[in-house]
Amino acid sequence: MSCYSTSNICPSNGTWNQSYVTVASNLSYGYNIALDSSNNILAVSNDYAGVLKFSLTNSSSFTKAVSIINPWGLFVDQNNTIYLSTTSGGASVRKYPANTTTGIFVTGNIKGNSSNQLSGPAGIFVDCLGNTYIADSNNNRIQRWASSASYGCTVAGDSSATSGNGTLQLNNPSDVRIDKSGNIFVLDSSNTRVQKFAPNSTIGLTVGSSVAASPNHLKITSYAMFVDDCQQIYVSDGYGRVVQYKPGSVNGTVIISGIVGGGRGITMDSSKNIYVYNSSSADGSILKFAYIP
Repeated sequence: MSCYSTSNICPSNGTWNQSYVTVASNLSYGYNIALDSSNNILAVSNDYAGVLKFSLTNSSSFTKAVSIINPWGLFVDQNNTIYLSTTSGGASVRKYPANTTTGIFVTGNIKGNSSNQLSGPAGIFVDCLGNTYIADSNNNRIQRWASSASYGCTVAGDSSATSGNGTLQLNNPSDVRIDKSGNIFVLDSSNTRVQKFAPNSTIGLTVGSSVAASPNHLKITSYAMFVDDCQQIYVSDGYGRVVQYKPGSVNGTVIISGIVGGGRGITMDSSKNIYVYNSSSADGSILKFAYIP
């Protein structure tokens, strides 16, 4: 079994219905979403100070899966363990085993730019060995923390936290994903690009930049992305679009548009339906865009 992507999702030649269905509401100022193995969708909510859980079969109400101030990044593994990045009390990533509300520190709780510190941790990804990849946004790098480690290792960007737009640099990365081959994909937000790092390489290759519709680039406030098993990338950007990038071209295609107020978190289910967090209203909502083969 792969220690990276296990989604077995690979849409090809299909489209997505532009008429969405609202599957959850009353989120209030969140950033990221994720699906668990029990047909629930989880969403970060700052106003509710935690993670809310909705059933996709009955989304009229929610339970509070986790309580924490200033949550941001969200990842759910196959055992329904919730991983959450937060700036609460410093800067850390914590994990919550299924059906528990007590967080276990993965990275510690110190803000800074040393190897045992984070600053503005955003998107996160966890492989099946328990390695946690963190978009250490304010430090302009991607940190990998092995299970039970006290220090992180910089796998993309400058370990000294210097920003830039070169092949060895990042600028406020907001999300990170790993594919089944171990390639690291980084949503390099302030550089308005997606960078791909081959296993054991710190040299980034731009695999997503301009798009085939006006405005002709990703918005600088792009929060999240999803990478499928065919290395197709889906970016939720601040222009209220989902932009798809296929291997071999940095030019994206707008596959969903008109998300009023801009999209934030994004994920995809096994039926290839896309879910986007909509930040347009005070209560927030999650929109489902059905896949059309």
